[in-house]
Amino acid sequence: MSRASTPSKILLGLIFLLSAQSASAVPIGSNFFIELLPNSSTALPGDSVSLDLFIDGLNSGSPASLGAFDIDVTYDPTALSYTGNNFDSFLGDPFLDAISGSADTGGLLNLFEISFLFDFELDALQPSRFRLTTLNFDVNSLASGVTTDVSIGPFALLSDSFGNNLIPDSVGNATLTGSMAPVAVPEPSMLSLMGLSLFLLVMFRRNASLTINKNTNWHGSN
Repeated sequence: MSRASTPSKILLGLIFLLSAQSASAVPIGSNFFIELLPNSSTALPGDSVSLDLFIDGLNSGSPASLGAFDIDVTYDPTALSYTGNNFDSFLGDPFLDAISGSADTGGLLNLFEISFLFDFELDALQPSRFRLTTLNFDVNSLASGVTTDVSIGPFALLSDSFGNNLIPDSVGNATLTGSMAPVAVPEPSMLSLMGLSLFLLVMFRRNASLTINKNTNWHGSN
């Protein structure tokens, strides 16, 4: 599998980005979309949560395959803190076959990746549905029953290996809902257990003593 040198990769990447802005759109189908999963989940302050960015509806093993993407994701920085992401390898190895990166400005996250694989290599590599990247957040503040959204946009550019735009029919966002913290049920202490055991022992001996006395009195009366 032949690959361009690093300087050539950077040059090709810049050309790709510029050409993708003006290239024609390629029809994919009636059910081509990108989404964040899980689309609904619960969390508590202090939790770490992960959201997967998926693409769905491509032609598995044939054109048009995804060659690059540049996607914005918005979130509420008072509720969440972005801690990083991991790119998958469906556009090639993120370190050898592609340029990838992310930039966060506290509420607006930009994700991009440009593959340097040939179109037939991408066709063979990509199924109809696959994950682009996993986003990681820490939950700062999220009261019980309160929701916060993590949304795709306002900018989302996807292109094939020739720089032609791939336009999704829809996008799917994610919603996090604050859950109620579990109420800790105190376990009985050792002293409490010992006290209960002594109480039961005393009651047992008292009942046994009463039974003996009753039997003695009954025999005496006869």
